[in-house]
Amino acid sequence: MKMLNQNQLQSELDSELKQLQSELNSELKQLQSEINSELNQPQSEINTELNQPQSEINSELKLRNRENNMSNNNQENIIQRVIQIEEHTISIGEWILMFIVQCIPIVDIIMLIIWALDTSNRTRANYARAIIILTLIAILLAVVFGGAIIAGIISLVSHANT
Repeated sequence: MKMLNQNQLQSELDSELKQLQSELNSELKQLQSEINSELNQPQSEINTELNQPQSEINSELKLRNRENNMSNNNQENIIQRVIQIEEHTISIGEWILMFIVQCIPIVDIIMLIIWALDTSNRTRANYARAIIILTLIAILLAVVFGGAIIAGIISLVSHANT
């Protein structure tokens, strides 16, 4: 998989943004022209539109709603594509390298902290945060249960001596 550098990503985002802006501008111009044409209609045309059957009005409203929904879906698809470009999936090789680094004492702690604070890759940051949280929970449980076991042993030894 070819990795995109920061400049390429920025240029793609800029082009997507310009495309969205031009689409929004064209829709705005179209709406303005529709409003202007409706304001300039002769009174007879307005009266005929008022006399339309309710079913025709409902069907026209449904059609406009569908067109608006399609426009919204296109915008959402563009936003999702931009988000996917920003996200970098971790390859199998990177996962293997991460696991190997975690097998090295002290280096693993340092690298987990670095990965947890890294904002360039959310997947790796979330993974490192999860490992740190689980490690802290394990240490806490070891202290609690280790203390209970030591207290039990001390109690047994003191009762055996008496």
